[in-house]
Amino acid sequence: MSVSTSSRRLMVQAQAASGGERRRRRRPLLLRDSGQVGATRRRIVRRVLERNIEEQYRAGHIGTEDALHLFDELLHVAGPSLTRAINCLLYVVVGRDCPALGVCLFNRVARAKVPPHNVTYSILVGCCCHAGRLDLGFAAMGNIIKLGFAAEAMFSSSHLLRAVCAENKTSYAMDIALRRMPEFNCRPNVFSYSILLKGLVLRREVKRLLSLFT
Repeated sequence: MSVSTSSRRLMVQAQAASGGERRRRRRPLLLRDSGQVGATRRRIVRRVLERNIEEQYRAGHIGTEDALHLFDELLHVAGPSLTRAINCLLYVVVGRDCPALGVCLFNRVARAKVPPHNVTYSILVGCCCHAGRLDLGFAAMGNIIKLGFAAEAMFSSSHLLRAVCAENKTSYAMDIALRRMPEFNCRPNVFSYSILLKGLVLRREVKRLLSLFT
């Protein structure tokens, strides 16, 4: 399915739904003559567009070019409720091995003033790590903690742990997981330990490996 066909179809469905909603509801004259009509219509378009994007994402029908086009459409009607749809599109781009592009899209989301979400920041951390920019990954992780998402940040830190272990810095990875993150009320989970175990086994660091169980 081409870019124009897939993304345009979702927009047409959203526009049609907003028109049908207006026909079903009789509004007072004052409301029809005010800017509230446009605001209501934009909310309806946002809601329908987000639902359609999520459905198409789960069905695997959105390609990278479709995601980029739909991203532009979403930012035109940007609002707090669009976070899930934005995350879906970011997953599509990142899943096609385009981490640098994912970072650029995140910056556009920030400029559009869409409220931050821990899942969105987790995608950003993963993008930075896959792009080989651990410094940016740690900076994004710092923002997650500052925004109050520390309790949910362990999944995001898994990206960092995996990238650090890939650079054969297992002692540093252990310091992050077992000392630094708990200071921010972010406890290691099963994914964190599995990443550390794999890194230690590959490095044949038996003493550090045993220390995880003591």
